[in-house]
Amino acid sequence: SLGDWECRCGGGVATAATAAHAVCPVAGDCSTGGTTCTANGQRCFDAVASDGNYECQCVAPETGSPGANRAAVCTLDECVEARGVCAQAGQLCTDNGVGKGDWACSCVKPAQGSSVAEPAVCTYPAETGCGANAQTCTSQGQVCVDHPALAGEWSCACVAPQKGVAKARGAAACTVNECHGPGMVCREAGQLCVDGSAAAGDFECRCSGAATGTPGANRPATCAAAACGNGICEAAGQSCEVKPGGGFTCRCVHPAAGTPGDGVLAKCAVDHCVLHSHICEAVGQKCVNVDGPLRTTWGCECQGSSTGARTEGVATCAPVRECAEHRAVCDAAGQVCVDPNENVTGDWECHCAAPSFGAPKAGAAS
Repeated sequence: SLGDWECRCGGGVATAATAAHAVCPVAGDCSTGGTTCTANGQRCFDAVASDGNYECQCVAPETGSPGANRAAVCTLDECVEARGVCAQAGQLCTDNGVGKGDWACSCVKPAQGSSVAEPAVCTYPAETGCGANAQTCTSQGQVCVDHPALAGEWSCACVAPQKGVAKARGAAACTVNECHGPGMVCREAGQLCVDGSAAAGDFECRCSGAATGTPGANRPATCAAAACGNGICEAAGQSCEVKPGGGFTCRCVHPAAGTPGDGVLAKCAVDHCVLHSHICEAVGQKCVNVDGPLRTTWGCECQGSSTGARTEGVATCAPVRECAEHRAVCDAAGQVCVDPNENVTGDWECHCAAPSFGAPKAGAAS
């Protein structure tokens, strides 16, 4: 029903408010400096209680570098939330990051077309197999790919973040792990995400550590954790464990990793490519962590015989040598063109793009 949405404190802390902001418990330096973070819609993190330092962190779906004793610099990739609109039509979502509402759905090559904030109308060359049969694929959220060598032959292929083997003349069997997409709401609450099937909309958040409670279907669980550290760990998106001799330990929650904290918050860092690799892989690029050992952000890098990179977004790739002429053959199959030897003519190959794998094939997609 309308008007029953809730704001809940992070980590499964029981505090919540219907159709309004919840009043959440804070500790350490966040009790004084945390207003700087919350005023900017960010989360306050205090690694060492009462040492005079705190950190403002971006809250999903926004990403960016944390701010030490100041607000973080955050950007919004609208495709984190809107990607499903495009994926249901077998299309890719792109966001140039300039403003809100400017995300777009783009057709997967060889189809052509794009549209802002809604699925595009895709057109295929009329004389190809996809020209007559693309609807079989797009109706299942997949892309139609014409065979590069056999005229009239076509297949349906999965669109990232879905995975699966392409199927000739029919819809492919695609699967998706929602814990790397919408299921990230569990990690934000310091909880565990479980996705037990290939179907969409069936992930579950479960209480972690010493917390107990009712799992949440497609939403954070309702957990009782005040008995462990008075909810300090969960409020920071970490799990809490009661020590046998008394006291508690805060631990990082996957995909974050780091050093546990005895009686204080754990020191955690996130491998951002666990969260964002699907953005790069959707266009045949590789996700990398950047900004040094703290891994404060991520970026996409071009693969194969193409150059280019971009921080927190899809790179613009410039093909080189023979791939500048022949990359369209590989692009049509969602693969990467590689020209291994600049002194040899006709040796270009199509390679599988992450996370797919397989044997490369000279001159045509494998």
